[in-house]
Amino acid sequence: MPADTARLFPGWVPQRCAECSSRTRPKEPVVCVETVLETITRGPAEGIFVSGSCDPNPGRGGWAAVRLVGGGVLNEAFDWEPATTSSRMDLRALIEGLKLVSTGERVAVYSSSQTAVSTLKDWAPGWQRAGWRRGPKRQRVLNLDLVQEAFDVYQNRPNTRLEWLNSGAGSRWSSYARALARSYLPGAA
Repeated sequence: MPADTARLFPGWVPQRCAECSSRTRPKEPVVCVETVLETITRGPAEGIFVSGSCDPNPGRGGWAAVRLVGGGVLNEAFDWEPATTSSRMDLRALIEGLKLVSTGERVAVYSSSQTAVSTLKDWAPGWQRAGWRRGPKRQRVLNLDLVQEAFDVYQNRPNTRLEWLNSGAGSRWSSYARALARSYLPGAA
């Protein structure tokens, strides 16, 4: 395990090393943004598309947010971190995507993470009322720093429609955001 990952997640022991894991499950191929644009045409052509990625998980991770108006890219943002988790990258992608929206604007934000969407739409209001604790045992909310930031940004954009878009559905712009989020990987174009 990389030293940065061990420092960020003290006491965590992976079930299998990254090399063993890659032998038992095929790795998702890294697809460049040019390939996505050449090969995928389906899906919504308006809105904000966000994606987070981590390989291995935990390990190196990236996020991306792409804003489209009239089928064209208005703006995009992406970055990576050397030691993180896929959950943190999905939340960071949502935060940065929501920041592309003005307060009174009506726009859809599409995320490939059903968990991140449910966190903001369904769970965070109750967690906030419970002092940012969850469940009958009042457990701490994981990734609380990013959950609180994302929830705050989301609440300040009341006309934003947050939706889950299945990453396997072959949406052009969801796949584009995924390719940007994975561009940090060695060998990515």
